[in-house]
Amino acid sequence: MRNNSLTLALVTLPLLLSANMALADSRIIVKWHDINQLKSIKDNTVVNGVLVTNVERSSFGGYSLIAADDTTLETGAIIQRLQQSGLFSYVVEDKVISLEKSSPSNMVTTDSSKKPAKSKTAIGYAIDLNKYKDPLVEKEFYHDVQKAFANGATSAFDAMTVFENNLGRKARVAIIDSGYFPHEDMVTPGEQARFVRAVSYYVSSGNYTYKNAVDCKTNDPNNSGLDSVCSASNIVEITEQSNNALDKSWKPSKFEYDAEKGENVPVEYEVCVNGHGLSVAGTIAAIQNNGKGISSAIGSDYVEIVPVKVIDSCSNDAWSSDIIKAIYWASESDDVFEGVTKISSAVDVINLSLGSSKPEICESGYNLLADAVKYANEKGIVVVASLGNEGIAGETFTPATCHGIIPVAANDSFGQLTDFSNFLSEQQTVSTIGQQVVTPTINTHIYKDPESYSIYCQGETTSCYAEKQGTSIAAPIVSGLVALVKMQNPSLNPDEIFEVIYNSGNEFHESEVGSVTSMFRKAPDNRIVNFKNTLIAANYKLHVGETSVTQLMGNVTANYTSDMISKYGKEKVCSTYKLDWSDIYQSNSHDVTFEVYGNNIVGSMTDANSTLIETEDMSPRTENSMVITKQYANYGVRVCKGNNCSAIEPFNFSSAEVNSSCL
Repeated sequence: MRNNSLTLALVTLPLLLSANMALADSRIIVKWHDINQLKSIKDNTVVNGVLVTNVERSSFGGYSLIAADDTTLETGAIIQRLQQSGLFSYVVEDKVISLEKSSPSNMVTTDSSKKPAKSKTAIGYAIDLNKYKDPLVEKEFYHDVQKAFANGATSAFDAMTVFENNLGRKARVAIIDSGYFPHEDMVTPGEQARFVRAVSYYVSSGNYTYKNAVDCKTNDPNNSGLDSVCSASNIVEITEQSNNALDKSWKPSKFEYDAEKGENVPVEYEVCVNGHGLSVAGTIAAIQNNGKGISSAIGSDYVEIVPVKVIDSCSNDAWSSDIIKAIYWASESDDVFEGVTKISSAVDVINLSLGSSKPEICESGYNLLADAVKYANEKGIVVVASLGNEGIAGETFTPATCHGIIPVAANDSFGQLTDFSNFLSEQQTVSTIGQQVVTPTINTHIYKDPESYSIYCQGETTSCYAEKQGTSIAAPIVSGLVALVKMQNPSLNPDEIFEVIYNSGNEFHESEVGSVTSMFRKAPDNRIVNFKNTLIAANYKLHVGETSVTQLMGNVTANYTSDMISKYGKEKVCSTYKLDWSDIYQSNSHDVTFEVYGNNIVGSMTDANSTLIETEDMSPRTENSMVITKQYANYGVRVCKGNNCSAIEPFNFSSAEVNSSCL
């Protein structure tokens, strides 16, 4: 597994209160020498001179969260005193990680005057090409999908021709994001969780302060907008985590001066609906073949989405502790999460389409998030994260660069690295399409007044779609591929899954016209994922790709050929051919070798009825080509990895252009 999120402008850390106001408590993550001592400290207890105003009763990986009063002490001094208390083996400040922000969504419109190009294959998916232009489908049915310039997730549908579900159930993918929102093209989630709490989450703006994580008591089970405005008397602080991941939060919208407090206080709140989690989930698992909306990369028949809300829908931020809790919860750890029912079974994949550029060591033993990822990996869970959308080298972008995470960049539908995608120039990464992808959508404006947004919706908040871009959209496509690999071969561990995906991908160093690609210039160790080849590789069903035969004299002049014939004889010159082939690993995998065979027998070639053509020094053949003087009627090649070899793929000599002097 390699270390390693849309054109998303990252949201900054909420401001702490100014000095003349009631200060927010510092959020501190502590690792107990004995987790049982968690019960020994109560709220408003002094620990080595530090007033601990709140102690969360949840644990995560041996850690817990406390809030400490910082009216008299700097955060660094609080951490030092807590470390010296003898209760904790590790003390660190909780931090904020931001939700990636994409470029504005492009509208999707209905244009009945435009008719789709005639498809070579009947489209059996939900997409209506008169309504939405989705490259996941368009490239599949209207272009030669395996060409170098049209690769990647565009092979998702073709991959299903070789897919076998050997897991016996759907793969479970946790979307740790802004939560879920009901949608016509999405299956209602079964299990879900929310790790967003109001403790120490004060925000200062102007001359007022407020708790940022709050809920509205107004009952709106159909999400019809009744809770768009919530009076202060109806607002409650979110003091507990829960199993409700609905994508809603509230922020103050009107204020009145409170003479007793000497400041403005909120008297009315307005709803925030983010929608990021819905779009991410829809990219993987929008329902196929339902006659509605779009066709996702994988579909709901194979993937079960487990939404986990860690992002506040108003601020677009999450505390790192909440993300860590979400990973442990999704991994079915033995931790106790106050207010949250334990997950029934661990997920197979965790998707993190979020992050910030923060220089830090993200290795287990040095970083709590990396520790959580390691725990997930050890349980066989693959963690996928987006690389960010600043268009720069992303070596400091976390969590994607944390050890044990698959980092995902974004390419366009022609394989080029997008202008907005971050990249890693000296590290193995993967990418897939992250531009012009149509997904289910929702946001605050649509939620409040869906009829005014007919360009996105059909008058309902549950029937909205928009074109999105960013590595946040690319990451879930890779998560979907990981889910398929887990089903194809449940025995593979996270490192092996990354190896299979990476080595079966396309390096795309050269474009169709022969020019060096932006992908190669910026990220030479990136591979564009190929769904079909990955699934073949996942079962170790090695497969020879394209083969070609060229007569050595085929493209030279007749005079040159005649001169060569006079020197070496017609039989030898005209029987010399160059054999070329490819394999699903694109020759990037270690220990992949090739065996070339020849025979004079009609029928399928096997190693039993054919002669192995040895290399001169008897070493394994590692190159993807060889020159032969034809001595057998038939030639073929197979690819081997260890003792596992593919079937022998024959070469077609009739396709070779023969020089006229050889006729």
